[in-house]
Order: sequence, then structure tokens, then C-alpha cells
Amino acid sequence: MQYQSQFDGEQLTLRLSGNLTYNAHGDMQKMVQDILSDPKSAQIIDISTLDILDSAGLGLLLSARDLCAREGIETTLRVPSEGPVAKMLSVARFDEIMSRS
Repeated sequence: MQYQSQFDGEQLTLRLSGNLTYNAHGDMQKMVQDILSDPKSAQIIDISTLDILDSAGLGLLLSARDLCAREGIETTLRVPSEGPVAKMLSVARFDEIMSRS
């Protein structure tokens, strides 16, 4: 997994690409550390360009959300409208768990 960040003056968008699986644990930890080192009041995690998202990746997203929430940082997801990542989110009913933008 790779990520790029973009700040528009009000919120930070983190655009993830590649595979968000258990193997991305270290990359997600680094991303969360980057968020917490320069906190903004709102964050968007854009997963619309991910190739693969598995159940471990869903857990990593929830962990990132929880760590940010402890610091008062609101986190929302930008998701794809179709494809395997959208299907995984639908099957997991992730829209009931994490806010979408």
C-alpha cells in the first residue's frame, strides 16, 4: 500500500493505492503517525483507487479511525462506486461503521 497526502487548507486527504491487506500494517501505522504529528480537525481517507481490500484492511481502517478519534480528529472514507473494494465494503456493511464523504 502507498499513500499520498493533500491539504486544501481545511482538511487533509490521504489517497491510498495498491493493496490494503495485513501486509500494509506498517504503512498504515506510518500514515496514522503522520496524521497525529500534524493533526487537522478533519481527515478523508480516499480508498477509491485501492486495488485490493481484505478483512485485515478493514480492521486497519477502523484502527486508524479510532486512533484519530482519540485525538479529536474526524475521519471519513471516500470510496469507489463499483469494483472489488466497493463489494467488500458492501458485504462488510462498512457504511454502518464508518462515515463516507
